[in-house]
Amino acid sequence: MLDHITHLRKGGWSVAQIADAAGTSPSGLYKLINGDVGRVRTKTAAALLALSGPPPLSQSVSKRPIFGAQRRVRALIALGWSQRAIAERSGLSVEVMYLVRRGGRAMITSTTHHAIAQAYQELSRAAPENPSAAMVQLAKAEGWPPPAGWDDEWLDLPEAELAAELARLVGLMDTDEKRDCKTAFEVHKDMSPLVVAAARTYRRELRTKVEVAA
Repeated sequence: MLDHITHLRKGGWSVAQIADAAGTSPSGLYKLINGDVGRVRTKTAAALLALSGPPPLSQSVSKRPIFGAQRRVRALIALGWSQRAIAERSGLSVEVMYLVRRGGRAMITSTTHHAIAQAYQELSRAAPENPSAAMVQLAKAEGWPPPAGWDDEWLDLPEAELAAELARLVGLMDTDEKRDCKTAFEVHKDMSPLVVAAARTYRRELRTKVEVAA
């Protein structure tokens, strides 16, 4: 594996280019190169070994919108994971995690996105043994739903497309289902995107009925 990476670098690939093409993080790749990790995930190893020849002339670190990574980081925070724990699992710095959580810019590198997405897949399966009370409180104050509130297919949808998909799903609900969502939202503080959308629709429909009756 290391010999292959060395071969690629001698052929003109930068560490960032190799990481981006293989869907891993530069920091994780540097750890591998420096012998700081004992093994590599099968998927990552296969992606690295699949790279060959010189990098394409157009090869560069691609960019993508921040919102997908941001939703994942915020969901993990709502589950009780600290920014440091998420950073360590993704191979990124705490500073990058803070930037993503705050949304300090519109775009991030695809490498950063993939690293956070991988960490999300691993950390979203269960809450940490010692959840960060401060992070959970922050998520509640900001209205960030945990992973259970997200369908994986929604995470990378632009806001307009997400709103359209939620509206479609709410349209399939009957009145009782939408009323239950209103209760979940107002009483149990369920901030799942679909629950919030259904609750708001129910309140709007109820308000319209009252106005018509008046």
